[in-house]
Amino acid sequence: MHVRLSASPPAALPFPRFAVGVDIDADCARVTPRGELDLVTVPPLECAIGELCEQGVTDVVLDLSELTFFDSTALCLLLRLDARLRDECRGFRIVVGEGVPARVLAVTRMRNRFRCEDADRG
Repeated sequence: MHVRLSASPPAALPFPRFAVGVDIDADCARVTPRGELDLVTVPPLECAIGELCEQGVTDVVLDLSELTFFDSTALCLLLRLDARLRDECRGFRIVVGEGVPARVLAVTRMRNRFRCEDADRG
């Protein structure tokens, strides 16, 4: 039996781009990553938050409501940020939303580990 394969490969799937939005109000920064938060995108987000702290931000609100993917690497980031910001006597809150991060935090029973807010209250 012969199977004819098409000469051209299938079109690439459109993957959401990763971006980080930052809004600063006095000494509070609201950081909103958009797209997929995973092994590749965690380091730039962590660096961005570190730079904000170096600039004097004392409170960080991490808004996860616009993420389309959130894995164990992202969960580890939350744990590291929580520990670091507590050690530095900085505030740290998470806006969860209703998407993938909310489900991961619920399934892992980690939501109560952090100061979380729903997106409408964020």
